Amino acid sequence: MDDRSGTSLGGSGLTFPVDQTGGQVRMGRTLIMLGPNNGGRSHRLYEQTYDLSLELGPLLISLNECQILLTANESVRFRHKYVYYYFVASWIRDHITETEILDIIRRLANRLHIEDNANILMFLVHLSRDPVIVQERLGRARSLHPLAMPAKLEEDVQFLVELAAGQPEPVFIESDPSENRR
Repeated sequence: MDDRSGTSLGGSGLTFPVDQTGGQVRMGRTLIMLGPNNGGRSHRLYEQTYDLSLELGPLLISLNECQILLTANESVRFRHKYVYYYFVASWIRDHITETEILDIIRRLANRLHIEDNANILMFLVHLSRDPVIVQERLGRARSLHPLAMPAKLEEDVQFLVELAAGQPEPVFIESDPSENRR
């Protein structure tokens, strides 16, 4: 049973499907509302999906102590934005073959001026070798700078080569590290 509906991606202006578990599970910095109405249903669904048995209380305490999550007012949030970016990118990577995910990647690439989008896309590039990601980024760069030619590292950096030519060659001197520290 895969009930999906549109969910907002943080402050990025993107909406895309995520698994709904009866509670308020969002792909924003707030992950799970743990109030009395849902009683940790999202955690139970995770246990069923991955055939695990993890107690929610100790797990949340451990993740709080490791400073990965922050629990306040019956909600669980990522403590640091980069952890959020990593997990959103990881989720996108895991669903990259789905048609709507390609649209998400395209919208991320078209809105790089939004911090969340830029960082999610950077993690996605790191996590996935899928050529679609690179193609979308190159396409967006070409649309922003249609007259720009790709850099030719042999020719375009000649001034750096000339600048380096006047510098002395580095010399490695074998010596005892303890003597060097004195």
